[in-house]
Amino acid sequence: MLCQKGRFSLFEQVWMQLSFHSVWILGAIAIFIENPILSIGYVIVFPVFGILFCIMHSWICPRCPHIRDHSACVQMPPSITKRIIKKNVNKPMNIFEKIGFFIVLYGIFVVPIYWIIRTKYLIIPFFIFVLMHYLAYYLHFCRKCLNIYCPQNMST
Repeated sequence: MLCQKGRFSLFEQVWMQLSFHSVWILGAIAIFIENPILSIGYVIVFPVFGILFCIMHSWICPRCPHIRDHSACVQMPPSITKRIIKKNVNKPMNIFEKIGFFIVLYGIFVVPIYWIIRTKYLIIPFFIFVLMHYLAYYLHFCRKCLNIYCPQNMST
């Protein structure tokens, strides 16, 4: 597997990026149908603040050898990820960073479930993308990840 060598195939990158971005976009659409203001809040809190600022800028990505050493990222194009990361970090995450990481990681798909269920036509695509993303995440990527500081690293 390429990810064991620090790189990712085009298929792996497209799979993860398509599934992840589809989850939060479908979630935002479902919320928007009932409450546009709440939808904007969801997008600001989870994808923008949670993913871009917290996870990518401060928590996981600055510790990731895939991006640092191999210019590889499955969540975003590496050129974008490198612009978001301001400094590399070589120490474990503290308890607050770990808790925040899990809140963002799972909140991004748990929060919109109420609205997804209310919009019958979004249920199936939403859960297909959730399964595509999180099953690949846990069954493939976490098992081969080189990031020893990630709270979900399963390679050890």
